[in-house]
Amino acid sequence: MEVRGKHALRLGIAGRQRYEGERLLRIEGYLRAPVSGVLRDAVGALIRGGDQDLVVDLSRVADVDAAGIGELARIYTMAIGAGAVLRLANPTRRVQTLLHRAGLLEILGAKPTAALERIS
Repeated sequence: MEVRGKHALRLGIAGRQRYEGERLLRIEGYLRAPVSGVLRDAVGALIRGGDQDLVVDLSRVADVDAAGIGELARIYTMAIGAGAVLRLANPTRRVQTLLHRAGLLEILGAKPTAALERIS
């Protein structure tokens, strides 16, 4: 799934494989207001499709704004509400800083995952 524009967010789902039950979503580009809903739509579709253990890799996020941080909180809440698990992985320094300022780093903080260990 990809949205193009001046500050595009490209959302790639790493293959169709699961790694020890985890589905990996790798985000590339700018996680900002105009396109942040793309992430919500993708996560919602995966949950509706039966994925219950999601890993969102943030290592390739070039920049994020408050709307993007809000979107990360929304997808986390959406996953929990659906009985799924969602973890953030490899947040860039900018993402970590904004999550910390919003008081969300401890809640949404990155944790080791089988999916990233296998493909790293």
